Amino acid sequence: YSKAKLLHKAQITKLQKIPKSRKDTMGSSASTTLLTTLKVLCLPTALVSIPMLLVAVGLRPVDDDQLAIAQFWSDLAGVAIPYKFFFAFVGTGKLIGNAAMWGYLPKWLRLGVVIPALCGSYMHSHDVPAGSTSMTIPPIVFACMAASTWFLDDSEDSGKTKKT
Repeated sequence: YSKAKLLHKAQITKLQKIPKSRKDTMGSSASTTLLTTLKVLCLPTALVSIPMLLVAVGLRPVDDDQLAIAQFWSDLAGVAIPYKFFFAFVGTGKLIGNAAMWGYLPKWLRLGVVIPALCGSYMHSHDVPAGSTSMTIPPIVFACMAASTWFLDDSEDSGKTKKT
């Protein structure tokens, strides 16, 4: 055999060893392509959570806009929420939501991406931080994109972690 034929045979053998449940998700159907595209577009929330977590652990200074955000939710809840706790909670939730979006956690944890987006939209509609009313609609669009992955992803959700 030539090297190309041996390589091709090895690839086919490797594909034959993939469990049927994984083969079904490897197709190039329109819904699979749409699902992957939506997941990739939702990844920036993981990047946004990093500065939040850095503020929470004190490795990044908090700015006035961030303080206004934490104060808005404190006022709404009727209790003082320490800004470090607030950003640790929201930042961790966003990371959990992204892990769930990629199948590493149960699908219902995708709410960790959807709920903060909807809450952000509500907050911006109240002009917090100042001058952010134009940011009311984008989080709603984002939440709809993230929520749609729940319905497009037909993989079983047993609550077990994804094996890679």
